[in-house]
Amino acid sequence: MLSVPSGRLSLYFYDFDVESFYDDVELRDGSSESSALLATLSGTDPKNKTYIASGNYMYVKFRTDRTITRKGFMAYIGSI
Repeated sequence: MLSVPSGRLSLYFYDFDVESFYDDVELRDGSSESSALLATLSGTDPKNKTYIASGNYMYVKFRTDRTITRKGFMAYIGSI
């Protein structure tokens, strides 16, 4: 779970490369796995994209099958 002290949490992926269809990053609008789904990201698609929560929490879950290794991802967490 990610959080910022105040405002709406923003997550900006400036690099993203995980195995398509077998690895993914799940983003949820809140502090738990049952929060509303914002996106499920895989492959290289979300590079240079920002996701914004409705509040100051975002639940992030990375899933992998561990068979093929890619570069991974890097993101900046901020608030707006």
